[in-house]
Amino acid sequence: MEKFITRKRNGVDITHYGLKDYLLTKDVAHQIFDVDVEDSDVIIDWSIDLEIREWGVKGIYFGTSRIVVELDVSIFYDEDSDDVDASHKIVIDTDKDETWDFEDARGDLKMLDAIMPRNVIVDFEEHKIEISYE
Repeated sequence: MEKFITRKRNGVDITHYGLKDYLLTKDVAHQIFDVDVEDSDVIIDWSIDLEIREWGVKGIYFGTSRIVVELDVSIFYDEDSDDVDASHKIVIDTDKDETWDFEDARGDLKMLDAIMPRNVIVDFEEHKIEISYE
């Protein structure tokens, strides 16, 4: 089994859903017009295992063991202003916060392609993170 750590700078895209409502429920702000993610980072600890037979490779198995997502957000209270009213840093570490679930999604893998996490989807409503391997 080989273990890897992949960071955003290695080509991982981050998509998020439900961020505004999540910030409201966490009492970061009482009223929010809009939220912008100014900066984001992700660290994915994952491994790959090959099932080898004398005739060749029977299977390729990979999985995530930990994910850390960091988002720097700007919060806007007023729709008539472009001024940032508040800033907030969100850190999700699946080793430290057990309310977050994550699952691996396997894309269309071709044997000549690099296998790596390419996309992370953070669903703040469901507390779920999906890591797409392609």
